[in-house]
Amino acid sequence: MSMSDEVVKLKKEQRRESILQTSLVVLAEKGIEGTTMREIARLEKISETLLYRFFKNKYEILIAIFQSYVLKTIEKLNEFRETIKGMIPDPEQTLPIIVKLAKKKLTENEPLISFIQKEGPHLPEHFQHIRTMAKVDIQFRKQIVEKIQELRIDQAFNDYFERCKNAGNLREDVDINVLTNLFLRLLISPMRVNFFTEEGNMPVLSEQQREQLIMQQIDIILKGIVPQKRRMVK
Repeated sequence: MSMSDEVVKLKKEQRRESILQTSLVVLAEKGIEGTTMREIARLEKISETLLYRFFKNKYEILIAIFQSYVLKTIEKLNEFRETIKGMIPDPEQTLPIIVKLAKKKLTENEPLISFIQKEGPHLPEHFQHIRTMAKVDIQFRKQIVEKIQELRIDQAFNDYFERCKNAGNLREDVDINVLTNLFLRLLISPMRVNFFTEEGNMPVLSEQQREQLIMQQIDIILKGIVPQKRRMVK
């Protein structure tokens, strides 16, 4: 292979990677059904014709994303889930620690986490459609679906908050499922502010501002979920 051929190949690989990253942003925001090749091309700032030279349809893009990112990310999230299980059931002590750990795991690939959160329950039906739209190994498809279904970070948080309640460190009237949903949304939403700022009025947050925003909201949540007597003692 000549030097010029290597340069062309490198540029193609860089463009392909850029397309996947852009597609992830769109998928995280709009889901599979709401994502179009036109929107991906627009955000990537290329023509639809060029986009179709790399991928025949959005399902081929989706498979490429799975093959490139998903399994590694799921493994990291599994490690995070196991860490939550071992946390002391005291939200005032351990919830800020969990937030910092979550921030580290989530920011490694923010759009992908948002996409999994949005589309995880619907992936089996999407894969049925993918089978007719793009070539994909059946075992790989099965592996992806099973691992996402087994992930259940929400259940890990439910168990954590339940342990906190049983230890007397959480108000009895707090709904565990609502609290978990609130907490997960809190972790995701400050990250997604940065995804679509070009057409909106939301400010782009620095890493430090994101962390401050999350920790301020965690402090507000703690004041609402920790038993009054416990706060008075402190």
